Amino acid sequence: MYPRGSEKEPFRPGECILTLAIAARREVLPSLFKLVASVCFSLLSVQASRAQHPQENSQSRYFIERVELIGNLRIETETLLARISSRPGDPYSVEAVRRDVQALWSTQFFDDVRFEVEDSPDKPNGKIVMFSVKEKSDIARISPTDAASRAKADKSLPEAFISVLHEVKDKSQVPVLLPSELPENIGRAKHARVEEATVNEYAISLLYRLDTGDAGFAASFSGEARANYSPQELPNVSEVKLAHGIRGFFRSISCGGSCAPANLWWEDGGILYQIQLRLSSRASEQDQEKAITAVANSAILAGPR
Repeated sequence: MYPRGSEKEPFRPGECILTLAIAARREVLPSLFKLVASVCFSLLSVQASRAQHPQENSQSRYFIERVELIGNLRIETETLLARISSRPGDPYSVEAVRRDVQALWSTQFFDDVRFEVEDSPDKPNGKIVMFSVKEKSDIARISPTDAASRAKADKSLPEAFISVLHEVKDKSQVPVLLPSELPENIGRAKHARVEEATVNEYAISLLYRLDTGDAGFAASFSGEARANYSPQELPNVSEVKLAHGIRGFFRSISCGGSCAPANLWWEDGGILYQIQLRLSSRASEQDQEKAITAVANSAILAGPR
């Protein structure tokens, strides 16, 4: 038997209910009865909560002790680690590791990408995350310096887009327009994610972080063939002039319960393009228009990627 109240002594709901019954039968003082009832119901609520969220409590106690890459012979480990979000010390999440696998696939460097997770031999709650890759036979040696040079050579394409561009071009026939310049704050977003890639449409999001939902959103860029609407038909838009004499349609940030990003649409060659930027809600409408127009013009002037 464990002493009553010790950490190892399990809470038994039946005992609490029995105590309440005895207290009621013996007609103890009302204030004491209320105290006993309050304690019992509190303990019952805690136990119910733990029963409803056992996996959440279990997973949250694990952390990543180490991240390893196996099988990369020509692509340097530092280059690949820059493509994934899992870091030593981060809470362990299967969903986050699966997103990292997709990020490695999106580089187009590999014929196969797999992951394995092992318990740490030294730390009870530590996890060792291992990514196993098989490089394509035609991949040349790529270092972090090579990756940066490749970004500059690709019409000044921001480096974050490189990992997803080939995936989009492989799946979509829509000419991909991406900017060569971004506002300073949005330029700090280092993660790109393919939201849509079909024959007639593509959509790419730029994110500050991959695991924070809408809070990590920085910008989005999309193109759609055969769109079922024209931008001039949209509410609350104003016409702006873009490069090559293209007519654009701008909508400023709108805030209600939350703030919707600034938008800019234009049509070119039968394709409806759209840019969204998360700008400061304190920025004037004129400054918003200037910032998003500059981004759109850089994409138009750079041409299809």
